[in-house]
Amino acid sequence: MDLLRNNKKGELEINWVCLREKCNCNCCGTFDDRFKTLVSLERIDHDEIMILPDEEKIFLKNGCEKKLKRNERGVFLKLKKDRSCPFLNNHLCLKYKVRPAICKAYPFFIDFMSGINVDKSCPGVGMGWTKVKDLKVMMQSLLKVYKDHIKYIEKKYVRK
Repeated sequence: MDLLRNNKKGELEINWVCLREKCNCNCCGTFDDRFKTLVSLERIDHDEIMILPDEEKIFLKNGCEKKLKRNERGVFLKLKKDRSCPFLNNHLCLKYKVRPAICKAYPFFIDFMSGINVDKSCPGVGMGWTKVKDLKVMMQSLLKVYKDHIKYIEKKYVRK
């Protein structure tokens, strides 16, 4: 299946659409299967979701302080014991409008060797064509997440 094409106007399109409420919430389900082969040098246990500094205030305003935890790395949303999102209810996100940037960016991620990638296990892959230029919010969220992580890596690992 081709995932990319140029439409008749020459615009790049991806064979993906966000299914939202029709989705089986692959992006919000348990994260165990996705991390079986990864070993984090930062000892991140995949029992949390990164919250960017500017997002913390939004979560606090929305009464989520008990679901957040802070450590030397930053602020995180604690996952449930089964490693699913605490805001998932009947396969719907209860905080969709204020969800973290990492959630807004899914199913896209950056691999430093191959650039922007899509998680092909997302149920929206192959379900219709979307102009890549219409993914601006997702790409901006993706960049915020990576810029924040790069800042952390620079502080922790790069000597000045």
